[in-house]
Amino acid sequence: MNAHDDRARLLAITPREASIFACAADALLAPEPDLPPVRETAAAAGFDQWMAASPVANRLAVRGGLYFLEIAPRLSGRRKRFRRLAPAERRDFLSPPGRRRPAWQAAMIDTLRMLSAAVYYGDDDVARRLGYDADARLERGRALRASEGRP
Repeated sequence: MNAHDDRARLLAITPREASIFACAADALLAPEPDLPPVRETAAAAGFDQWMAASPVANRLAVRGGLYFLEIAPRLSGRRKRFRRLAPAERRDFLSPPGRRRPAWQAAMIDTLRMLSAAVYYGDDDVARRLGYDADARLERGRALRASEGRP
């Protein structure tokens, strides 16, 4: 599934929010070249599902965080918004070498990193590339239950 397919089915986030999330996830996880970029996975759809299942207050806080992230480079003196930065610039912005961040910024980035990892590595294709095949495990479980006579 690609990002274009995800946009058609978004339930709780806008295409812009999905784009900000995908850029942040790519910068935080840096999956290429061994794994597909976030835009080529169902990570944005997984993020959207997580947002749809979240309490309204959480959705508002995360949405606010995404929009803050989008304008944060401009607030720190750069000429571009987050999504307009080159991938290497995004990585440096989120994880600047040798620079400590205020606790609230570090917590926000760590939360985004954990959420990005959960939905990215939960993508079926990414998991298979890493050696985990959920369908095969399910079939082995069904076969074991059948061989033991369990329902």
